[in-house]
Amino acid sequence: YVANHCREIPALPSWVNIPVVFAHCISQGDIYPAVLYDDEAAAREVTELLINKGHRRIGVISGFENSYHTQKRLAGYQKALKAASIGYDSALVLYGDWRTESAYNLAETLLETDVTAIFVFNDIMALGVCEQAEERGLVVGTDIAITGFDNREFSYGVKSGITTVEPPLNGIGRKCAELIIQQLKKRRIGRKRVFLPCTLHLRTSVSENFR
Repeated sequence: YVANHCREIPALPSWVNIPVVFAHCISQGDIYPAVLYDDEAAAREVTELLINKGHRRIGVISGFENSYHTQKRLAGYQKALKAASIGYDSALVLYGDWRTESAYNLAETLLETDVTAIFVFNDIMALGVCEQAEERGLVVGTDIAITGFDNREFSYGVKSGITTVEPPLNGIGRKCAELIIQQLKKRRIGRKRVFLPCTLHLRTSVSENFR
């Protein structure tokens, strides 16, 4: 069972007796094995990158507040701040709707503060943040660092290549196939969640020289 946005899916009917694996989502009660990518670890890595580049005031533009992805990525962001002894400021975390327009509008608010970097929770919204920054005369990567998530095709084709995270979508498919095969061979795999790591791509939207 493949979902396009990670969430808890009600269990399948009790009469279903074929091998089942959940991809990019979880089954209610963890009845079936699930293969996911690690949102929290990826978000922590992005935030640590920004911290290591010298940023201390890092804003966030997320998706819907009740989204699994929002909650896990926000947890990773908070853990990275805590590890670096940087206080969490809820005023710097704004909730969007995953669309470019919402991020464009929210970026106006963040760019009025003292943030030097903005972690945007998907690449589509990152485009809106880049647009808002450029309209204000800011140079993305020099005056303001911007990161996204998803590694969409346009993230490396825009004027300022967007530093972003690539989810292991092929890896999820392969791992699901492995688990299905194990079930076909009557091997017990238990009720478990498998988390696969994401890949961070550093591009020009995050400068090497910020201090």
